Amino acid sequence: MTESKSTRDYIRNWGRTAARSRHVKTFEYVETGLNIGRVRVQWSDNRNDFVWLSSMNFDTQTWHNTFESEAESVRWVHSRYYSVMKSSTFGRWLQIMCKRHQITQAGLAERLHVTRQTVHNWVKDKRQCHDLTVYHQIVAMFAELEQMSQKDMMGHMSLLFKPR
Repeated sequence: MTESKSTRDYIRNWGRTAARSRHVKTFEYVETGLNIGRVRVQWSDNRNDFVWLSSMNFDTQTWHNTFESEAESVRWVHSRYYSVMKSSTFGRWLQIMCKRHQITQAGLAERLHVTRQTVHNWVKDKRQCHDLTVYHQIVAMFAELEQMSQKDMMGHMSLLFKPR
């Protein structure tokens, strides 16, 4: 296995003794401001070497995979994120984001100046948000909560919309 610079740095800084005692180094994998997964390097007794572990969590679903290089591990997180977002819906994403930031449907409705029933219909995928002003309010609110630009948040949300 060819070690990446990060793995070599890890070995030099913490040594194999630390690795064998289960110390790990974790990298948060961030895609344009949104934390989409985690990549860890850790010692594997089975292989007697370092392995890269990738994980991605989307609501209650979690995926894990093991790779021989950091680059492979990062590519897997990236591709898994895009496949999950493309198979998800705006309503499901809105529900997850509200849960993540502890916002109730009533609270979201109040912030957006719409009815609770409207938000409920979005979350249950009975209706889409067709009002661009409200859509941009949703983008602005979650971009601020996630501490990222509105342009980047819009890019993430655009993965949720399917052609009719």
